[in-house]
Amino acid sequence: MPSLFRDLSINQALNLLLGFLRLLLWGAIILNLSVESLEVLAAKDIYHLALFTILILFSNLQLSISKLLLSMNDDAGAKKLFIMAIIMLSAAFLQIVDLGLDQLLINLSKGSKEHLFQIISFVEFLFGTTTTIIAGYSMDRFFVLLKSKAKQLSAVKI
Repeated sequence: MPSLFRDLSINQALNLLLGFLRLLLWGAIILNLSVESLEVLAAKDIYHLALFTILILFSNLQLSISKLLLSMNDDAGAKKLFIMAIIMLSAAFLQIVDLGLDQLLINLSKGSKEHLFQIISFVEFLFGTTTTIIAGYSMDRFFVLLKSKAKQLSAVKI
């Protein structure tokens, strides 16, 4: 009986942790969207490069776990995770496009092309917002997949 209780509590703790990480993820998405909104006014290049690197690392993590799932003969989970990794990689490259648009905005701000500056600012905001949403979607589905796999671990003894 103590072993069953211990296995149940480990599984519950893992489920709680993954649920908490999902909440933190959505908090980070909302925070990132607000930063993206403020960034329209500030033009921060290092932010884009750091976010690009983070998104590439998350994509790599998802690909690695996808390979692990393949080795565990979970083809369906591996395919889902591979698609999530491609979505995350797409978000990373959108972030680089966003950086390029920021550079263009910096150059335009020095001139007298106010109308063009406003249009490109809006497009840059859309790219940043899209990046955040698709990266957030990929991570959310990743956590859902991990949570479903954690339920399967109830038979594993630690």
